Parts: sequence; C-alpha cells; structure tokens
Amino acid sequence: MKLLFATLEVEIGFNRFLLHKTKQN
Repeated sequence: MKLLFATLEVEIGFNRFLLHKTKQN
C-alpha cells in the first residue's frame, strides 16, 4: 500500500514539474 502512495506522489510531482515548465515557455 505504501508503494502505491509513493507512486502517486511521484506522478503528481512529475505533473507539476511539466506544468511549471510549460508555463515558462
């Protein structure tokens, strides 16, 4: 169960990173 939450956290962080990069352009 902990692994699932860790994966979700990484996915959310990655999505935020992509969103931030898109806003800069």
